[in-house]
Amino acid sequence: MDDTLTAQLEPPCLKKAGPLLIAGLRERYTFETLKRVPAQWQQFVPQMRNIHERVGRAAFGVRFNAARNSESFYYLSGVEVYNFDSLPDELICISVPAQQYAVFRHQGPLGTLRNTIFAVFNEWLPGADYEPAHEAADTPKFIERYGQDFDLQREIGDIELWVPVKSKNSAKLSQREMKALCGSFL
Repeated sequence: MDDTLTAQLEPPCLKKAGPLLIAGLRERYTFETLKRVPAQWQQFVPQMRNIHERVGRAAFGVRFNAARNSESFYYLSGVEVYNFDSLPDELICISVPAQQYAVFRHQGPLGTLRNTIFAVFNEWLPGADYEPAHEAADTPKFIERYGQDFDLQREIGDIELWVPVKSKNSAKLSQREMKALCGSFL
């Protein structure tokens, strides 16, 4: 294992969310071209003030359509919207279905987010009672959520990684179990 990619993970919160309507800019990437994602955000951030249908102040990075055995995937930098009406023409709109997420708080600067992603998929998920729930092309592999306290200049603070999950034994959690796992998040 590559020790440079490990991160200290706090236990995740399980959260049901969605459906989410996200509008933003979408690009196709490979692992070799991922270094272009910050340029995509730089292009999108000035457009955010023109999105009048925006819900809240969070921004989202959505990775989806990562077909099995494929080296490429889509990444959408966007914001949640009430509807897709009256949006600027250059924006792509996606609807993320309602689902359960394992929500991880990222500790550290944005540049180390890949360490958290690596730890979730290579350390936490293999030993968890959950498995990824992203078989369909329109279901994200993960969502990066940048909350209202994210400092864009310093690239730190209020970053969460949302991973769609389902129970390995397909048993649904009771409301009491969800509250025990998530506490105040519900």
